Amino acid sequence: MSVKALLKQTFTRVLNLSVGLAVGASASMGFGVKPADAASLLVGNTDGNNVVLFDSTTGQFQKEFIAPGSGGLLRPDDLVLGPDGNLYISSGGDSGTGKILRYNSQTGQFIDVFAEGGIRPYGIAFGPDGYLYVSSFRTDEILRFDATTGTFVDVFATGTKTANGLNGPNDLLFTPDGKLLVSTQGSVALGGGTISFRFGFESQVISYDIATKQSTVLVNQPAPAPGSGFVSFLGLALGP
Repeated sequence: MSVKALLKQTFTRVLNLSVGLAVGASASMGFGVKPADAASLLVGNTDGNNVVLFDSTTGQFQKEFIAPGSGGLLRPDDLVLGPDGNLYISSGGDSGTGKILRYNSQTGQFIDVFAEGGIRPYGIAFGPDGYLYVSSFRTDEILRFDATTGTFVDVFATGTKTANGLNGPNDLLFTPDGKLLVSTQGSVALGGGTISFRFGFESQVISYDIATKQSTVLVNQPAPAPGSGFVSFLGLALGP
């Protein structure tokens, strides 16, 4: 598969990426190709509460695609093209109810609040079972919504404050065989949006069987870089 074809199919997220004057702030980036323009790269600017557009070949800044706060956009982290061709963006701060906002992927026009739930929704992914999966970072949960209506379905998984569990879920990604991968950072939700690292859990990549909800650790935490003392798995992507 070519890089261009892979970009057409996959969005990923990279946290704390400085993109200089184009966005003017530290950003978390969800990126992918617009359906109408294979050379377009959309970037969610967390601190700017907006989405900007770059040329995916040259890296040249093109324009602001979604204006700050449009539709209530707050700290956008993940950007995903839905089955309907629209753009879905996770929105929400470290308190209050998180939202998944829907925009026209061609124009950036706000359509609606597609779904609501959780606190600080980092990762979003459309599953092969007709559900939209959302990781609620500050409640240690993965929520499921109807992928057509946005209606809340259930809490697919929740943290248990134990090792090898759902501790600080970040990005979500489905594998070709239908497994759900979740990156974690080892933090534990204490309630009310508060998190703690005092339990000493590792950052991992967890694999879920969505039929049984059973989980296994796919990737264990590597040794921290010298002097850092901390590992946080964030974005996920399948290579070509």
